[in-house]
Amino acid sequence: MKVFCRYSLQLDSFFKNVVKYVFAIWGNGLCLDNLEEIELIDAKTFSYDTDGQTVPGGKKIILTSRLYDKISVYDIQQLNNNENFKLIVNTLYHEMGHVSDMQTMPKIYAAASNFGSIKQMLPAFFWAEYLAEKRSSTKGIVDHSDYCTDFVKRQWKCYQFDFETPTEQNFFYLCKTISYYLGRTTQSNTREVYDGKMSNPLLQEFVIVMRQELLCLESKQPFDDVETLSNLYFIMNKYYLKFKARYCTNFA
Repeated sequence: MKVFCRYSLQLDSFFKNVVKYVFAIWGNGLCLDNLEEIELIDAKTFSYDTDGQTVPGGKKIILTSRLYDKISVYDIQQLNNNENFKLIVNTLYHEMGHVSDMQTMPKIYAAASNFGSIKQMLPAFFWAEYLAEKRSSTKGIVDHSDYCTDFVKRQWKCYQFDFETPTEQNFFYLCKTISYYLGRTTQSNTREVYDGKMSNPLLQEFVIVMRQELLCLESKQPFDDVETLSNLYFIMNKYYLKFKARYCTNFA
């Protein structure tokens, strides 16, 4: 497997050590046979904020320098308690999870990237992100309390749907955010604390119903049938209409 950073020799050496570190501790149990390359790219080359992504097919992981730019030393032993380094480790492990899931659930991942069929794409995308986030969150690498607190404090008055706008008015962005929130609140004591703090009753209702459906889906694992996710789409579409009816002034 090729691990590299083209734009910085200093980072290239450190990056290779980070990958070795993560693989040695958390690589076991993942299906990574298809992974051929892991590359660190300058974050400035991206027009949007991202820390990492997995190329469809699972042959390559691309990580950006956004988090790497926030650390002052390139020594893992000195960075064990550094929050940005923890995020670096968590991001790589999250993407490794995607690689593994692409190998075991190729049909679901194909649907997740098929924007021509929202009925299949939306639940497949949600399910894939939820599973990867749950896997990495259960390792306890990163403290997600700030994320969860921010999520429940937002109003989420969604009335539109698109794949580009990261705002509280965008239902797709809400669904993407909920996949992370649910993946990070799998412990009953944790989810009860945060669910109870939601200021939007409709959001709370949506989250609870989605969590129940995810538990049902998890009881059916393993599976790679997109149709198994059909009720997940039904729930998401139902609540999209509910949110739109409540918050879109022109909706009839």
